[in-house]
Amino acid sequence: MAQLAAKLIWIQSLLKELHYSSQVPKILCDNLSTVTLAHNPILHNRTKHMELDIFFLREKVLSKSLTVVHVPAQDQWADILTKPLSAAKFVPLRSKLRVYDKATLTNHEMQSHIEKSFYSGHASYKVSLSTGYLDIWEPATLVVKKEGYSIKCSGPNGVVITEKFSPSTTVVIPYGHISEFIIIGSTGAEHLLRAENNSTDVSAARDTIVLTLRLFIRRVYKSSPLLYVLPININDKGRGQKEGEEEGIVL
Repeated sequence: MAQLAAKLIWIQSLLKELHYSSQVPKILCDNLSTVTLAHNPILHNRTKHMELDIFFLREKVLSKSLTVVHVPAQDQWADILTKPLSAAKFVPLRSKLRVYDKATLTNHEMQSHIEKSFYSGHASYKVSLSTGYLDIWEPATLVVKKEGYSIKCSGPNGVVITEKFSPSTTVVIPYGHISEFIIIGSTGAEHLLRAENNSTDVSAARDTIVLTLRLFIRRVYKSSPLLYVLPININDKGRGQKEGEEEGIVL
């Protein structure tokens, strides 16, 4: 604080020599104790144990060479990149980046639906397909099978897209969209889809669809990079697993 005050005094004197008028500099400080000491005109006998810097700052404040104003820590611009945000502000910003805490990435219902689709080798979802013009969407059905996927529009055109999974098939999530995802086929063609925004049906949620698609692609081409390990509990002793033993599905 004292170093900043010294720099401000130097800049103020320099501007004065250059015949530039300036207002009284204002220092924003989130330490309420420092602000109080800087404005306190009374010197207590115990203040002799304090650092000399505070006396320099106090002298400049009393002479009205500068002023010190208290600002809440959350509004302190100087610390915007160094101080952590509160959970109330951090969690919404993190969710916009589609980054979640590991414990909340999947819930039991979502996990159960993905397991069921994985072992049955089939999944079907009601989605909307972007027409590529403005913000026009057509209702469609996305069917995921072991070997590939198909998108059938129920609109007037009745477009049907069928493609087998390949090493280049990827599923990505566009930034800033909570219900949209993109399937990029082997030819590089992109299909922008939107899941039904129904918070009560986890099986139709966008993240469920994306994780299921990635899992099916991973099963066909096990050499693809690991994206996420979804833990599941398997109690089937016939598959060589002990009861209660945990196995991971790699997405």
